[in-house]
Amino acid sequence: MSDSDIQVALVKLCEQILADDELTSEEVYDLGQWLNDHPEARTAWPGDVLFPLLVQVYEDQKLTKTDLKRVTSKVRVVLRKAPALLARAHQQARKDVAAVAAAETNTSVARLPIVPISMDVTSFTNPAVHYHVELQTLSCSCLDWTKRRSRLPKHHIGRCCKHVMATYRRVAPPNGWPDWIGAFFAEGWTPDASVEWDVMVIGKGKALVSSLSSRGWADVYAKTSEGWERFGYNSNEDRWSRGHAPRHAKVIAGFVHSVRPSVFKRILRWLGA
Repeated sequence: MSDSDIQVALVKLCEQILADDELTSEEVYDLGQWLNDHPEARTAWPGDVLFPLLVQVYEDQKLTKTDLKRVTSKVRVVLRKAPALLARAHQQARKDVAAVAAAETNTSVARLPIVPISMDVTSFTNPAVHYHVELQTLSCSCLDWTKRRSRLPKHHIGRCCKHVMATYRRVAPPNGWPDWIGAFFAEGWTPDASVEWDVMVIGKGKALVSSLSSRGWADVYAKTSEGWERFGYNSNEDRWSRGHAPRHAKVIAGFVHSVRPSVFKRILRWLGA
C-alpha cells in the first residue's frame, strides 16, 4: 500500500473502534497490534501521534482507566482532523486514475482522455448550485451541456462545457496532461459546440485545429519554444489574433480549411450518434 493508503486504513480503523464513542482494552490492543504489523504507518500522521502514546500506556504492561481515556481522547482528535486527510487521499486517487488515462491517450487524434471519474462541481455564478460531471462520458448536468452538447458523438471535444473543463483541470495527473491536451485545459476556453476538431502532424510536432466558427475564427493549439499555446486564426481576414502566429502558420492556416463539418457529420451529431 502507498503511504496515503496506509494513513486512510488507520483512520478507518480508528472510526471502527470508536464507533460506540468508547474504547475497550481489547480495541486499544487491536490498534497497537495494527501499528506493530504496519511499522510504516508509525512515521506519518496519525500513526506518528498514536504509536508513541500507546508505547507510554503499555510501558508498565497495564492499561488503566486513565490510559483508556487518554487513548480515547487522542483517537477523537484524530477523527476530527481526518476529513482533510481523506479529502487529500481521495484527490490523489483521482489524479492516479487520471495519470493512467493520460498515459493511454493517443494525442494524434482529436479525442480527450476518457477518465472513469465523476464528481460534483460548484456553479461559477451561484455557489448554492452544483452540477454532476462524468469524465467517462464527457457529460454534465448543466443547461449548456444538456441543450447544446449532449447530442455530440462520444469523445467529441465539443462535449466539454466549462464544468467538464474545470474537472479535467482539477484531476490533472502529477505530470500534467500530454501535448495539446494540457494546453486545451490550461487555457480554459470552453470549446464551440458547433465546430469540428482535428490533429495535424507537422514534422515531429502536432497541432490541434478546429474548423471555422460562424464568425470565421478557428482555434489552434500548437507548441512554441515556451510550450503549448492557443492561437486564433481568422479566415475571412487571413490573419492571426493580435498578430501572434504559431510556427508553420501558413501550413496550419491551409489545414484549417480542411477541417469542415460535413453534412453527414451534422446529421450524426443531431441524431446523437
